[in-house]
Amino acid sequence: MIFLGNLLILIFVLYVFALQIDRYNKIIMDQYSFKYFELRDRLAMLVIHGELEEDSWEYKDIIKTINFHINAIETMSVSRIISSLVAYHTSSDEDKKVEIIKKSVDNPEVLEVMAEFMNTTALLLERNSKVQIKILQWLLKSSVSKKFIFKHLSNTNMKSTLDIKTTLDKLNAYREDFQKNIRQQTATA
Repeated sequence: MIFLGNLLILIFVLYVFALQIDRYNKIIMDQYSFKYFELRDRLAMLVIHGELEEDSWEYKDIIKTINFHINAIETMSVSRIISSLVAYHTSSDEDKKVEIIKKSVDNPEVLEVMAEFMNTTALLLERNSKVQIKILQWLLKSSVSKKFIFKHLSNTNMKSTLDIKTTLDKLNAYREDFQKNIRQQTATA
């Protein structure tokens, strides 16, 4: 009887603890949502003050991207990005190409919004993907897993692992160019 009473108390304590963890996660996700809302509102204020055109590609594309991230806050993760890359590279459409938009942004406030957006997204990905990142690090360190991964990648419909590497290299080059552009424009502003 005492055992059942203690077990009941333990279950109740664990239940309360689980509720606290759930509430904490909701609060954190709300913080990311509010950060994205703030960035979106800052862009809207630039339009209201006439510093940015509502029909400009910066406003349209950035707002579209921010809205997507607001809707995908809880599901955004490294595994989702990897599955998107794999889906792209296993697609039957042979002439698909990744097009990276390289346009200059003249407004330093828009650059600041973009820098904060990228930083917020990186923090969100890190928070949502901690376990996935650790598993990927372990897999990449293990020579046995490298042989297994490349053996199975070569058996799929992927064009080649070189295509994935090329795509990732292009994305990294774009990110580096963007960061350099931000540093140059904020230094001259």
